[in-house]
Amino acid sequence: MWEDILIAILGALVVFAVLILLQYIIEAIHAFAGRNDKKQQKETAAAAPVQYNADEDAIQEVELEDEEELVAVIAAAIAASLNVSAYDLNIKSIKRVPPYTPVWNKMGRQQQLMNRL
Repeated sequence: MWEDILIAILGALVVFAVLILLQYIIEAIHAFAGRNDKKQQKETAAAAPVQYNADEDAIQEVELEDEEELVAVIAAAIAASLNVSAYDLNIKSIKRVPPYTPVWNKMGRQQQLMNRL
């Protein structure tokens, strides 16, 4: 019985020793592969001065108006597709689908919408 426990402990020690050895090997590879170049690029980017553009406020105001208009257009499209009045709709949130969404994901959403109509 003691031999079994000793073998289990020895096996665990070997596993952890190999993991620690692998960690040091990976750190050495990062040191030789140019990990320091990334740090220098971050320091250079952090040291660059940030310029403020006065037109940013105007752009944000236009974007807010565009968002309100976009919500109205989406509400009208939903109302038209469901054959109900836009006043009868209660839209809680509108989330933009990112452009990098996989095709199968977009197709699944379209199928779900078509099944509900």
